[in-house]
Amino acid sequence: MGSLNGIIGSYPLRLPLKANDIDYSAIASRIKAVENTINSEATEKNNNQEKNGFVSSSKDFEKKIKEMEIRRLIAELQSIDAKVKAHEMAHASVGGQYAGSPSYSYVKGPDGRLYAVAGEVPIDVSPEDTPEKTIRKMQQVIAAALAPADPSPQDIQVASIAARILAEAISELSRIEREKLEELREEGNKTDKVTEEESSKLHREIKGERRWDLF
Repeated sequence: MGSLNGIIGSYPLRLPLKANDIDYSAIASRIKAVENTINSEATEKNNNQEKNGFVSSSKDFEKKIKEMEIRRLIAELQSIDAKVKAHEMAHASVGGQYAGSPSYSYVKGPDGRLYAVAGEVPIDVSPEDTPEKTIRKMQQVIAAALAPADPSPQDIQVASIAARILAEAISELSRIEREKLEELREEGNKTDKVTEEESSKLHREIKGERRWDLF
């Protein structure tokens, strides 16, 4: 897992959404072992050629076993490559304008091809200039973080950070709405008071006119 970076204020500006951790050292060791096997087979082949190309049945069996291991390792690398790319593309597609392009780390397989074994997508988790915009943004960030079928611990951490920012934005929006409602109530009270005063004044004037009529 990568460390959080780009922190501004109380929250990071951008965080990486990453695939689940893979034991890369084990894969590298297996690739190295296969490469050593290939090299030793090449050396052995040269030695056998010097001996009139004689190869025993046991050597043929060992060679088939090694070929099976190579095919199994390539199949495993192909599966990891597909999963990593699908994971990061899920982040990027749902993250939309707030997500960057996926980047990948590769290893070279025994077939000479490069396979993605790790990847990440940077995503913007900074609050916007209004609570409404922040709420919409954090909802999308959370959806992007949890978009893959198998969110990694890093993905869940990003979703948790976005959820806290979302909660703060909702609280701020509620506070603003309460203040606006209170202002409307105060304005209403003032209007009611003015109306009551005007009504009383009119009532007094009417009573005065009636008294005048009696003379």
